[in-house]
Amino acid sequence: MYVCTNTLVGSNNMGLEDITSDYILNDGQVVSADIEFGEVPSATITLKARKRNRNKVIEERIVKLRLTHLTHVDIVDDFTSKYYSDITVTRLENGDYYVALDPYDNSNVPKEQDNFVFKGKILELREE
Repeated sequence: MYVCTNTLVGSNNMGLEDITSDYILNDGQVVSADIEFGEVPSATITLKARKRNRNKVIEERIVKLRLTHLTHVDIVDDFTSKYYSDITVTRLENGDYYVALDPYDNSNVPKEQDNFVFKGKILELREE
């Protein structure tokens, strides 16, 4: 599991740049998106993605992106496709993490036109 917090230190001392360099998150498939409205709002997004192993071989993986202490969710979907081509995963100036599974473009820069957007204080990535 990789954990990114506002200090970019996690259980494996991995930051956002390490996650995005180890995992190929674009051209994947959304398996599920679960939102919890409890005391600490969170979202868990399960994706079929790919990972570069130690030998630089690319392997398919099921990964879970979990954002806790959610500050924003914006989803509009017609459920015509479970696949996505681009993904935006970045950190905002205020320290929140930003994930968009239907970004307006492939710049990895948040845009007002992005869709399937989640923002939260902590970002975790786990493999199944």
